[in-house]
Amino acid sequence: MSYNKIESIEKRFKKSTSLLDYSKNPSSPDKVLIIGGAGFLGSVLTKLLVEEGHNVTVLDKFIYEKDSLSRIKDKINLTIKKGDIRDIDLLKKLMINKDTVINLAAIVGEQACRIDRKNTIEINTTAVENVVRIANEAGVKRILHTSSYIVYGNNDGGLLDENAPLLPVSLHAESKIKSEEILRKAMAKNVGSAVCIFRLSSLFGYSHRPRFDLAVNNLIGNAWNKGSMTIFGPDRRIPLLHVSDAARAIKIAMGLPPEKIAGKVFNTGGNELNLKNISIGNLIKKYLPSTLINIEEAQKEPDYRLDFTNIRKELVFTPRHSVTTGILELIQALESNKIISTKNPIYSNYKWLHNNPELLKQGIAEFAL
Repeated sequence: MSYNKIESIEKRFKKSTSLLDYSKNPSSPDKVLIIGGAGFLGSVLTKLLVEEGHNVTVLDKFIYEKDSLSRIKDKINLTIKKGDIRDIDLLKKLMINKDTVINLAAIVGEQACRIDRKNTIEINTTAVENVVRIANEAGVKRILHTSSYIVYGNNDGGLLDENAPLLPVSLHAESKIKSEEILRKAMAKNVGSAVCIFRLSSLFGYSHRPRFDLAVNNLIGNAWNKGSMTIFGPDRRIPLLHVSDAARAIKIAMGLPPEKIAGKVFNTGGNELNLKNISIGNLIKKYLPSTLINIEEAQKEPDYRLDFTNIRKELVFTPRHSVTTGILELIQALESNKIISTKNPIYSNYKWLHNNPELLKQGIAEFAL
């Protein structure tokens, strides 16, 4: 599988979605703390900001992967700290003289969240309150926080903008909504750090901390290993976003004056990436043609179709990567043995935490790598 094909597809996709954006090299580097900076999204965002010259500190518990930042760990503008978001003293030390705090830390996925409800609530919700309080005390200019499309839950399947009701159907969604409520209280005070929330679409694509428990990536993994994939609810829609585009959206917000993003909530993705499950399956089959598609009707599964007008207008952001790009890059990673086996439990949040529940407990901070 050649990258020429991927680049050709990306160029066509970018042409159809292109708008001027603010994702340029920084005129003055920020001092940034990324909490959860070694994860699926975090490792991509960390690399992006480090390579653009920002001074980045990563705080991560390294539950899943110890070498996701190994390719950049020796960069002079990167500091890596192994520790827990619940460690208040550590947060205070790491937020000194920071311009921006980006919070990506969370237990993600409903099955993974249910393994240890107490720790899930502590990490996904309670810790966010401490992050906001300590950032305000430290004089941090911006707090950028990632939430999820799942907060919309059981809506009627219409086009959902940021003002749509939040109707959670899972512990994961409930924890995200509660974290947003904490941040909204901070927003309402209109003092301290400028707070901005990103409701991310379902991410896909290749990362140095691979995951095969995400909607698109999971289907690719099954098609690769089993020669078949099961589509639950073929007409059910889901908003999608390449992990590199998610990192770029956050970077754009980081590059704007705090007052431009203060109090903002953004559905993060693109209207053209609201896809039906069967459409995703058919795209994968196009590149793995021997794959058998099994169809099962989903029961009481929410149908998500998000409106991304707000982020397009205010951040001038549109996705650059198509689902096809993500499919091809994962196939290439599998063919080249960058990923040895999609069956490895470490590529699934639920499987890994189910096998290693002790990893969720709060630990003592130490330098990583």
